[in-house]
Amino acid sequence: RPPAPREAWIDVHLERGINSVAEEYISFTLDASTYQRQPLYPGSPLDFLVKPFSPAHLRVGGTQADYDVYSIAEHASLTCTNLPAPMGHYRCRELSEAQWATLLNFCER
Repeated sequence: RPPAPREAWIDVHLERGINSVAEEYISFTLDASTYQRQPLYPGSPLDFLVKPFSPAHLRVGGTQADYDVYSIAEHASLTCTNLPAPMGHYRCRELSEAQWATLLNFCER
């Protein structure tokens, strides 16, 4: 078998698209571990990074979100120390109602 070529050329023609996606399906994900470490205010570094993706929908999730406790409304008393079974404190992080509101406001911009 001959060796694989070491170079490849790709021609990209931006004049016309080959397919399109409805706007409501265009989205990207902000990992929970990112928004918990970064400030979410207008003009923040994270705001600067996500703004070019507008008008795409911003989804929040990722592995860390599977362990987050949303201490909101009727669940405001839940913390990482008093979780119902089968939840455990492994990687647990609490998200307060104020933090949730900040996240929602960030996603709406």
